Amino acid sequence: TPMQLPLPLSGFTVTPQWHQVKLCWNPNLEFDLMGYNIYRSEIKGDLGDKQNSSVYTDTLYLDINAANGVYYYYTVTAVDNQLNESENNTTIRSRVVSLDQGVLIVDETADGDGSLMNPTDEQVDSFYNGLLSNFKREEYDLITEGSIGLADLGAFSTVLWHGNDLDVEAPFHFKDQIMKYLNYGGNFFYAGYRPGKAFEHASGNPVIFGTGDFIYDYLKIKEAVFKFFALFIGADQTETGYN
Repeated sequence: TPMQLPLPLSGFTVTPQWHQVKLCWNPNLEFDLMGYNIYRSEIKGDLGDKQNSSVYTDTLYLDINAANGVYYYYTVTAVDNQLNESENNTTIRSRVVSLDQGVLIVDETADGDGSLMNPTDEQVDSFYNGLLSNFKREEYDLITEGSIGLADLGAFSTVLWHGNDLDVEAPFHFKDQIMKYLNYGGNFFYAGYRPGKAFEHASGNPVIFGTGDFIYDYLKIKEAVFKFFALFIGADQTETGYN
């Protein structure tokens, strides 16, 4: 319809890749459609700079100029032959996979009261920051953020994910993203209780894992056995007089 704005895009997705970000969307079907404009911003809520010098006619775009470690907010608008742009467009945040930003500490531990097996947020943050004090590191609070994806993990050479409480469900919901990260060559450390339940929702005792299970294919765990009073297996003595 003349003088009517194009419809917003449908099927808009943004995918982190090795040193680039892939944008895809479904083609708009208006008869007067000319193409699309692609915008990128480092500030949430800001449309940012247009990435195409002329109206873009494809439905796939690779951002090969994104800097390592930087989150970008991507928006694509539809453009008609009178250069009207669609409104109410979706904006998606992402960044490249680079594996060069140091260590990411993923904090899945619940903010406890400091009692046994229920540490406070300050205790947990202090412990892991002290442990990694000689490394370039960033923290990612999974409870605050609510979710995590390859765009969050893929900038870092190493991810240390801790869940030092009895609610161990989160890794199960994001293991596909962890899998993608490992497929790019990232290093993943997990500190928490009952990894069989955390990654596979396995609650039997014992539980046997096999090919096709994430915990078997990636973490090389074949069997999980749950026992009380069996948290300690052994250690190397470095001080005399200590059992």
